[in-house]
Amino acid sequence: SRKVFEEFSFAFEDPQLAKKYFELRDTCREHNVDFILISGACGYIYQGRRPLKDLDILVPALDDLNKISSASDIQIEPISSSYANSQFLNFSSGVELVTDLSVKYPEDGADRFVEFNFADMDRDARTVRFFGENCKIMSPEWLIVFKLCLARSGTDDYGHNKNDFADAYDVTISQPIDYAKIAYIANNYQQARDIM
Repeated sequence: SRKVFEEFSFAFEDPQLAKKYFELRDTCREHNVDFILISGACGYIYQGRRPLKDLDILVPALDDLNKISSASDIQIEPISSSYANSQFLNFSSGVELVTDLSVKYPEDGADRFVEFNFADMDRDARTVRFFGENCKIMSPEWLIVFKLCLARSGTDDYGHNKNDFADAYDVTISQPIDYAKIAYIANNYQQARDIM
């Protein structure tokens, strides 16, 4: 089935996206690294009406990212933008791994942070068929909280047009949402509650 998805490369902005994703899956399996698809890929899966341009992938910890780095001979970079911090590994164009992910927001003249750790999101992650194979993705409730915390509207630091509010809204109208779960997440993430 992998070959089928690789042949459908015209459906993605990067024709190598499926091939590189399968390479990453194999590397993660070989080195016992768990992962969850987050952000835009989840919007693509949940909403089904947007192009798939890239895959943002969260791994549990820096040790796991180091395993992928060693296996692929790709360096890890600490990334700090105006809206988020992470440890970042660019596995290929369109296949990007992060850990130690936190969303940044200003408050009282200082930067504050909302940490999105793997274990919390993993408890609510959904398993779906993606590119013909089972894969864990961020739950719609976590995706909504994540997008509302990012709160980008307009051009981001990398020249991409973002509208996180519209993305969050689109998830609410395309999926059954457990609003009690959103409240639970926000109540346990004090900073998320403050932002929302």
